[in-house]
Amino acid sequence: MTPSSHGRARATETFTALLIGAVLNALVVTVAHAQPLTIGQLADLSAVSGAAGGFVAALVHFSAIALTPPVEGQSRNVVAALTEGVFSVVVGGIAAHYLALPLATGLPWVPPSSAPVVGFGIGGFAWQTAPSFLAGVKLAASPRRIARAILQRIAGDTPEEQP
Repeated sequence: MTPSSHGRARATETFTALLIGAVLNALVVTVAHAQPLTIGQLADLSAVSGAAGGFVAALVHFSAIALTPPVEGQSRNVVAALTEGVFSVVVGGIAAHYLALPLATGLPWVPPSSAPVVGFGIGGFAWQTAPSFLAGVKLAASPRRIARAILQRIAGDTPEEQP
């Protein structure tokens, strides 16, 4: 697979997951709007919806790995794709549980009852964005950087961007 065709394959994966997810999410939203829900039930439904989003992303990723013809010099690691799929479901559910409701109530054009929709989107992209998020947290948690920021605050200096 050339780099450009690999990018197209990943984009196709993403859009296929979103399309499948839109259909599944319509079912979840129908259930959510069928009866009044408490905040706790809405958060739980958002977590389930986020796990479903992670599952759809994992399913599409696994299908793309399993169904592509083998390329000489590259291995198709189906076990790694399955493991990544399990983590995608778990991370999607956890991220949606904690982020969907605050994000849905914070956006003026999204009604809070649509938190499962937001949760599904978060779940679908949580595993894809987790490595970048964790790298940013690790960079921000550098003891040298934190100490420099504290000392600058104490000294009354404005923080400067230093390498």
